[in-house]
Amino acid sequence: MVGYNVYRGMRSRGPYTKVNSSPVTATIYIDSRVQPGETYFYVVRAVDSKNVESVPSNEIIATIPTP
Repeated sequence: MVGYNVYRGMRSRGPYTKVNSSPVTATIYIDSRVQPGETYFYVVRAVDSKNVESVPSNEIIATIPTP
């Protein structure tokens, strides 16, 4: 495994769009392209050196607070 791909959707169970350009190797990922007041749904997939991805993780939900 070389890292993870992070996927974001606007609805539960997708569809999801990959948000990182190369595999994420850290245990934290900050998605800077979100809007206040919106709710986002994320899954991650492990990726290997041949760019083969695992099955998706469980979905997590993030609601961005409004200022």
